[in-house]
Amino acid sequence: MTDISRSGGDDEPPPATVQSTHEFTDDQPPSETIVRAVAALTNTPVLELEPLYTVIDPTQIDETYEKTSAAVEAEFSFTYSGCDVTVTREGVHVRRVRDGNGNGDGANEDTDV
Repeated sequence: MTDISRSGGDDEPPPATVQSTHEFTDDQPPSETIVRAVAALTNTPVLELEPLYTVIDPTQIDETYEKTSAAVEAEFSFTYSGCDVTVTREGVHVRRVRDGNGNGDGANEDTDV
């Protein structure tokens, strides 16, 4: 995992974006990677997030990326637990809104998985 925080000096506002990069692994299905990425970005325990199936079929995502040729380009975008999520062949990109004080809602916060 790689975390990248973009921030300036002491006189600048809180960072507008934070990124964390993960790749899919053989021991974790893509749907689980999504849930873990959102949990990490929102600092929420996995079991406290709403079930992923309430917004998208996790089986569809897993089968798309596990059972199709790497040559097949597929991208899913949806909102989950207050985050915009985009899933591609390379991994998962999660973006959360933060407020001007650096709290949970307002400006942008990103994580790539």
